[in-house]
Amino acid sequence: MNWRTILQSRFFYVPSALIVATLIWNAYVSTHAHGVITGVVTNADGTPAAGATVIFYERNITSRFLEKARATTDADGVFHFEGNQSHQVRLDAIGADRQRSVPLIKRLWFAAQDAHIREALVLGQPSG
Repeated sequence: MNWRTILQSRFFYVPSALIVATLIWNAYVSTHAHGVITGVVTNADGTPAAGATVIFYERNITSRFLEKARATTDADGVFHFEGNQSHQVRLDAIGADRQRSVPLIKRLWFAAQDAHIREALVLGQPSG
């Protein structure tokens, strides 16, 4: 058997493709694993909810969400958290007028993944 036949074989291409895919995935993970979570809070009419409190919960090993941090939104309704170490997070928002958002649970691809939450947390449910 010569080298050309070996290099054209599926027994070469398939393992090579798996190795390349693994290297690319590991490179992506290493550059996107800082635990940063960002997103936006809006009012029911779509305007940014400045000064809203966002509560960040991390899922622990017992499959419970435990509060980890709180942040206040800026003038554009943007919030920012650092230090996430979980695969799954939950976010709740409470506006200055005590209006609440529906809790948002987000499953991440890997632990400590940086994520910008595309779905806005929309205020509009009164707190109990």
